[in-house]
Amino acid sequence: MIEIQGINTVFRDSHHDTPLILGAGKTCFGHTEAAAGLVGLLNAIASLKHSAVPGLTHLTEKNFNHSLDCQSVPLLIPMETVSLPSKTSGAPHHGLVM
Repeated sequence: MIEIQGINTVFRDSHHDTPLILGAGKTCFGHTEAAAGLVGLLNAIASLKHSAVPGLTHLTEKNFNHSLDCQSVPLLIPMETVSLPSKTSGAPHHGLVM
């Protein structure tokens, strides 16, 4: 919940139209302690390379926390793999590892 609040604080004034797609390596690899940053970085690189963000393992509509604020900044927390929007405008995709 604190991560979502942080994302909303940082992106509230700059991100309105296209949803930020959130991914997580932890759902596949568990709590990796010292390697957590590396897992997140590899997950972001793979998502950008394949133009798709994998859905969060075990996340369903039934166990999704609907109290998360996904409206202040449009957020998409995928339950299934989501394709990244096409880059027709020439604007690059960006990845952020937290």
